[in-house]
Amino acid sequence: MRHIIDGYRFMTSLGCDDCAQICLTHSFPYKDILSYNGQNDCTAEETEFIKSFIENTKYDDYDKLIQLCDDLTIPKWKAFLELKDYFDKKTETDIYKLIGV
Repeated sequence: MRHIIDGYRFMTSLGCDDCAQICLTHSFPYKDILSYNGQNDCTAEETEFIKSFIENTKYDDYDKLIQLCDDLTIPKWKAFLELKDYFDKKTETDIYKLIGV
């Protein structure tokens, strides 16, 4: 998680507040710091700052677009769609209906 706070600080020091925001929001498509996929190598104070920032920031379209692009590559999209198709066939229905999505 270190790169998140370091990027935020660097962009803030350059006066690039919009970019600084993206540094913190790009890893949290839903606002739960525990959803971070990786090691939390931040201090307790830094972690609390990130947690508070993401909880109190209204995500705009740019935040959402970067989150989408950052999370999934084309091969991952294809793999997820193949998995969905696999389970749709196995259950003979839309798997999302079964799991309540």
